[in-house]
Amino acid sequence: MLAALLLSWIAMSLISTYATFRYFQLMEQVGTPSRPARAVVIVPIKGKAAATEAFLSSLFRQSHGNFRLLFSVETAADPAVPFIRAAAAISPSVAFEIVDAGLSVGCGQKVWNQLAALKCIRDSDELVVFADSDVILPATWLETLDWAVNDQAQEIVTGYRLLFPSDRRLSSGFAASMNLSVAICPRVTGLTAAWGGTMAMTRTTLARLDLPRWWQGALSDDLRLTAAARAQGILIHTNRATLLSTPWSGSFVSFLEFGGRQFRILRLNEALLFFGMVSAIAIPVAGSLVALTLAFSGEAAGWLALAAVLGLGLVRQRYRQKIVARVLPAHELASLGLWRLADGFGRAVWWPLLLLIGLAGSWGRTVTWAGTTYRCDGPNATRPLSRS
Repeated sequence: MLAALLLSWIAMSLISTYATFRYFQLMEQVGTPSRPARAVVIVPIKGKAAATEAFLSSLFRQSHGNFRLLFSVETAADPAVPFIRAAAAISPSVAFEIVDAGLSVGCGQKVWNQLAALKCIRDSDELVVFADSDVILPATWLETLDWAVNDQAQEIVTGYRLLFPSDRRLSSGFAASMNLSVAICPRVTGLTAAWGGTMAMTRTTLARLDLPRWWQGALSDDLRLTAAARAQGILIHTNRATLLSTPWSGSFVSFLEFGGRQFRILRLNEALLFFGMVSAIAIPVAGSLVALTLAFSGEAAGWLALAAVLGLGLVRQRYRQKIVARVLPAHELASLGLWRLADGFGRAVWWPLLLLIGLAGSWGRTVTWAGTTYRCDGPNATRPLSRS
């Protein structure tokens, strides 16, 4: 039993190291579309967050030459609206529309906003892209998605976030490290789930998904879209070049709440995936405890396991930092020396914390998201309980 656990830990470390190396290689998944498709980008947005202005600036300044923007808000008086108009004034050539979706009824507010925006898609739109408003986009983000969908014939293309600490708190650094491990975990086409911050597809694929049916009563837009794609036999591809920088600042408690919410939503929508992820996170924690116990008992197997995993960890760390350097600009990297050190040597602390966060999502049916508390009794059974 103990030997099997140690071997599982070493095997997982070996797989993770290769996956990290392969992720870095696949960040070259970029290209220019042979014919830029007429694209529409749908952005559900609420309030003003730390990255709102940077996000809007990066969105309006996309190098893709043929796109328009649909911003969906729960009220025209939303604090984000003036910032949208200010960004649009700087880039007057980009067409945009603000959709007043109203308060959600019987589903999550984000899903409600997206459903309202879907009604504004035109017959002339060829590429449909969903985006979150808490990220900072590279100028080639939309071009890369267009190229992947149309030139590479990938039916749905998704990406992920790269949290980076926007302050010097240890909690922010550990949060960024935990997120990085999730971001670069192996993603197999056909098994991977979509991430709501980047989801791109043709209008034909969108029609096949029948999202108004799958999003009815839903809290999670991306996990229900994943289920719709699975039902239609549509493959979801991860493009590693769309790993998007996302500033994060918060305490351990705030990240525990954020991560616990994400895991809880995953459990309520994809229970098998949830339990698989938590089990995978538990293996290194259990393996390290067994190895340390054996090592301090004089057992060579414990020392050998620790040496193997630490050696693989050093190799993996090199490529983790290369991935970060590929995403973040030089001036951001220069200020992140403390985090990069914590990312390499703090694994013994933040990996058990990640397990704790996963376990925090294993119970409960209430989810608080963007100021609204929901009761979620199933993938399509959501109702708002209170709003702040």
